[in-house]
Amino acid sequence: MGISIIDLAKHCNLSVSTVSRALNNQYGVSEKARQKVLKAVDELRYVPNEGAKELVRKRSNVIGLILHGDDYEVEPAFLHHLPYINQVLNEAGKDTMIQTISRVNYHSGELQQFIQKRNFEGCIIFPGFLKGHPIFDDVLKIKTPVVVLEEEIEAPHCSSINTDEILGGELATEHLILSGHKHIGFINGLGFIHISNLRFQGYKKALEKHGIPYNQEYVMESNYKGEGGAEASTELLQRNPEITAIFFANDVMAMGAISNLSKRNIAVPQDISIVGYDGHRLSQFYNPPLTTIQIQYKEIGGKAAHALLELIEGRQGKSVSIVPRLLKRESVKRIDY
Repeated sequence: MGISIIDLAKHCNLSVSTVSRALNNQYGVSEKARQKVLKAVDELRYVPNEGAKELVRKRSNVIGLILHGDDYEVEPAFLHHLPYINQVLNEAGKDTMIQTISRVNYHSGELQQFIQKRNFEGCIIFPGFLKGHPIFDDVLKIKTPVVVLEEEIEAPHCSSINTDEILGGELATEHLILSGHKHIGFINGLGFIHISNLRFQGYKKALEKHGIPYNQEYVMESNYKGEGGAEASTELLQRNPEITAIFFANDVMAMGAISNLSKRNIAVPQDISIVGYDGHRLSQFYNPPLTTIQIQYKEIGGKAAHALLELIEGRQGKSVSIVPRLLKRESVKRIDY
């Protein structure tokens, strides 16, 4: 596999757009930067992909950002990817356009219709389309470069950038275990959503790792909404009053639970410890600030944009898994038996 312009830019520690202008002898590049690029061309034996350059000349330089069009209870966490995606694509001379697509009323071939209508050079599909959704069948059928976030799809013209959700679930549960908790509940999202299953696997993996028996009674399913988290936590604690900590599969459910528990004079973390998931921006300002698993939005967004540029240049699709991070805040209390 040859050296791409992205590889060249990284080697020179310059933006892709600067390297492109230097190679094409365009304005806006200092002589020092131009010489640096030309030297790197010789050192790396960079050969421009003429087929890819010709393809680019025929296209619009517009990238489609595909989101589902359902209502959101709060600002969806995955929109935090946007500024990092835009930054990389803009540096490469690409414009972006958001396109919403219905999850429920989607029909086969709709993705290709949007691409042709808007003359998209490539697309990034954001999370929210369920595993097995027909949009992913269309991704495999079309030849337009596509990057899919938080789904495992790989083809010659398609790359996927994912969070290691099992590890995330494990980190959240293990933090509670290492804080002395043995009776740990788990309130999951909708079971037919792929990430719900992965985060549940992480929960069970941590319990097994530390020799704590899995108890089905400690697990409930909700809807990833604040109201659902509030209702599920009430029921879970009524059924299992010995529970001292709950791991929620997203921050919104966790924050809904904290508000509801406060109304019932159950204090967090004094009476019950709580961990969320996503690293939602609002979680740090909650009362108490929420301990959570932070999805690495900047890294995912940057890698998604770079992966799409590589596909546009003719590189093969790939799958990348990003490690999430535990953010320790004030919603977890250490206990001793």
